Amino acid sequence: MPYNWSTSDMYMIKVEGYAYGSGAGERIIDITYVGYCYQPDTASPFIRNGQTAIENNTGITAGQYAGSDGFLYLWFKTPSVYYNSFGVTSMYVGNGNILKKGDIMVIQTPSTTL
Repeated sequence: MPYNWSTSDMYMIKVEGYAYGSGAGERIIDITYVGYCYQPDTASPFIRNGQTAIENNTGITAGQYAGSDGFLYLWFKTPSVYYNSFGVTSMYVGNGNILKKGDIMVIQTPSTTL
């Protein structure tokens, strides 16, 4: 994500799609991430009021964290990676920005953090 501790931006990111190879009740990808990137000093974490909501799915896990490089990472895991299709959108909240093409990078990895 383009957000890091120095951006002081609020965000609302939606990930929506279809996990074709998953079982019944696990096919809909519908995740909302919200929070505020802000760090007044180096001793405190920079994700303020961060929340992740997973709707209509029993098999997906998701979350967010501050990476060792100082950037915000959003993650989700589906029961299968077989034909997963999804889109990422954003909306204005507070002092935040809309994501533009090229602002995000999708990384597929079995690691729990980057």
